[in-house]
Amino acid sequence: MFNFILWQYIVQLRTTPRREMKSLTGTLFVLVVVALAATPSSNAEYTGRRSVPKGRAATTGPAIDLLDRLLGPDAKSHFDLGFFGPAAPCSGYCYTLQDSASAPNTVVIRATSISELTAGIGFYLREYCNMTIGWKRGGGSNLKVPASAWAKIGSGDVVLRKRNVPWSYMMNVCTHSYSLVWYSWQDWEHFIDWMALSGINLVLATTGQEEVQYKVFSKLGMSDLDIRSWFNGPAFLTWSRGQNEYGNDIAGPLPRSWMKAQWNLQKQILGRERELGIVGQLPGFQGNVPIQIKTLLKDSNITKQGDTGWMDSLDPTFLKIAKLWMEQITEDFGTDHWYQLDGYFNGGTAPWMENAMGEKPSSPTENMIQGGFEDVDHDVMT
Repeated sequence: MFNFILWQYIVQLRTTPRREMKSLTGTLFVLVVVALAATPSSNAEYTGRRSVPKGRAATTGPAIDLLDRLLGPDAKSHFDLGFFGPAAPCSGYCYTLQDSASAPNTVVIRATSISELTAGIGFYLREYCNMTIGWKRGGGSNLKVPASAWAKIGSGDVVLRKRNVPWSYMMNVCTHSYSLVWYSWQDWEHFIDWMALSGINLVLATTGQEEVQYKVFSKLGMSDLDIRSWFNGPAFLTWSRGQNEYGNDIAGPLPRSWMKAQWNLQKQILGRERELGIVGQLPGFQGNVPIQIKTLLKDSNITKQGDTGWMDSLDPTFLKIAKLWMEQITEDFGTDHWYQLDGYFNGGTAPWMENAMGEKPSSPTENMIQGGFEDVDHDVMT
């Protein structure tokens, strides 16, 4: 939630006349100090510890299940999987590979957590067994299970690979509506397995958010059709989720059946990711609402932009909706997640950025707020 609060202060600081910025700047300074105190220093090897969400016990079961899905039920007998005891070979996060001294034709993989364990499996399959593990739409995988002898690490060798950073993030907000809305559970299973085998442990998770929004906006008094018409159709959800400045109800209204199906799918997605040590990054409330909210709540601090309304982040109504949003999303999907916000990114000047004198900023590019992240490097371990 800290990122959520900090983002809102950055928005306000960058859009507030200088004479009004003193108190906001002081608050932001306190927030930044708190963040720096809680952030580990950057080293070649991450030496801290991620906080482990409740209910995520260390067990090799999910990694064994992954092997069954990927290579069939016979392959797991060639893998000796486990976790380090107190004497781990690294102070951060890592895994080791070596040949078994007691079981022939078996690779021993030890790791600090389930995420590093599955990353170790992926590294062994790619680098030692010459297998390709890929997305179906990117050419798929080439998984040739050995008939007898599996690849050896090397007599007496122990391969140690350390995680460079505690979290390895992937995904883009647009991909969720341009590609992933068409994924079945079988597609998601393959995709999540690929993430786990690649060492990904933090991923954008926006599937099913329209059902959450529907519940929140219903509590605020909006009608069924008004809510569903604010959402675009599946292929255009990126825009209704992010801005809606190019129009709402494109290929809509969004059917309730589709929203509920995606909500149920998200439960499966997050459950599997949780098993494999992958944390979902859920959508937080970012301030854009159906314009009908302005009339329903009689709130003059909502600025109309296209077919949506943008709220002043210091308006009490913003906090009210954000509270309803977070209560609903944690009730639906649990509390062991991160939260993502997508700031205003339309070209030109944001609608709330005129100061009290009615003047616009001299340089629009200085005031644009960009959302989203870059995908991580595929090889997250060294």
